[in-house]
Amino acid sequence: MDDWLGMLVAGIVVDLIPVNTTFEFDRTRNLARFGNKVVDCSLIDDARLEVEDRIFTRNLSLVFGIKGTIRLELPLTKGSKDVVPEYLRGRVIEMLEASSIVIPNNDPYDQKGKFARSGSPSNITREEAIALVRRPPLPGEQLPIFI
Repeated sequence: MDDWLGMLVAGIVVDLIPVNTTFEFDRTRNLARFGNKVVDCSLIDDARLEVEDRIFTRNLSLVFGIKGTIRLELPLTKGSKDVVPEYLRGRVIEMLEASSIVIPNNDPYDQKGKFARSGSPSNITREEAIALVRRPPLPGEQLPIFI
């Protein structure tokens, strides 16, 4: 099962069928390829931090994609170990920099999105997603979300 470390886990949200796939990013055309799916990175608009708390440890994953269409998962830590391979880290950061990730704001009375995080507590900003991939927080370190 450790061969998944160099892969992103992709699944169509509608089908909820996870598919292991390789990842490629073409920065000249701003396209990311996940297996046979090609995504315009500027359409990536959703990112969440999933925390799996266990006794004495925690695992972190970045879940991102196009809201309602494509869901991708990148494992960040397993216990106290950073599991993002270095050859993949830079490409994922470039892809996230080209994305349109924002915390969704579903409150019509909060036009500026000041309280958007309270309605989407596990969602994170593009900058937070990039920081998490660049250096995932280890157990005991602060997370950008409240759990």
